[in-house]
Amino acid sequence: MLNHYYKVVFPKKVWLKTGDVPGNSYYGAARIYDVQGAETWLQSGDEIHNLVGGLFAIRGPFTYEVLLKSPAELNMHFCKDYTSRDYYVNKIVSTECVEIAQSEAHIPARYAA
Repeated sequence: MLNHYYKVVFPKKVWLKTGDVPGNSYYGAARIYDVQGAETWLQSGDEIHNLVGGLFAIRGPFTYEVLLKSPAELNMHFCKDYTSRDYYVNKIVSTECVEIAQSEAHIPARYAA
């Protein structure tokens, strides 16, 4: 998989990861953590970077991890999901974003190495 960079053209609603909290599920003796997220709008000019390590939203100097599904769907730990990652990424960037070259993308210093 190659890295792809997108610029938001029209406002787009996405889920951003805000953290993890201990959940009520256990796998053996290990406690499973639940994902917390906040639904927000990406505005025109923001960027979405589809990297090998995950999907990220760039808003000015800040970088956020984008969740592929809502936290409620992600926290169903024992349910199988055989849908590919590309399906969810394409749903997020399909109509409100245009692909841009890496040279045009704003690469934060945090992962510019």
